[in-house]
Amino acid sequence: MPDPEALRQAALRASWERDHRVGRRRRWWRWAVWAFWRYGLPLLLVAATVTAFVIIALARTQEP
Repeated sequence: MPDPEALRQAALRASWERDHRVGRRRRWWRWAVWAFWRYGLPLLLVAATVTAFVIIALARTQEP
């Protein structure tokens, strides 16, 4: 039969480790979402705008 105090300590350690893993994952997701809204979305919009202008410019040069 395991010692009750050792069992309690093992359960507390496992709970603490699980809490820290979840916390790290949540922080990573928060950072990823923030970075997307801060940098990713503007870069995506600029790339889409440039692509549209290039397509329009190429279409105009190919008109008869």
